[in-house]
Amino acid sequence: MARSTEMGEERRTAFVDAFRKWTLRTFLDDKRTLAFITHGGMGGVFESAYAGVPVITIPLFADQLRNARMMEYRGMGVVIDKDDVTTSRLTTAINEILKPR
Repeated sequence: MARSTEMGEERRTAFVDAFRKWTLRTFLDDKRTLAFITHGGMGGVFESAYAGVPVITIPLFADQLRNARMMEYRGMGVVIDKDDVTTSRLTTAINEILKPR
């Protein structure tokens, strides 16, 4: 994980400028969005639930695990432990989340 405070101003600005036009709502409302990979913060969880976009959640701390489990319980998501992120686990989660219901 990179801290923005450890980046130079030019690099930090490059990230902000590059992604400014893609707000979460724009991304989640796009019909091409099939799933959303998130850390499970309440904002992203609410936005994805509102848009009806399933989530693959990789909680890091605080309320994120509870939020992730709530989405999983409702059939809206898959939870991956942050220490279990592998190509195989991600592929399995993506296939699971995209399975027709």
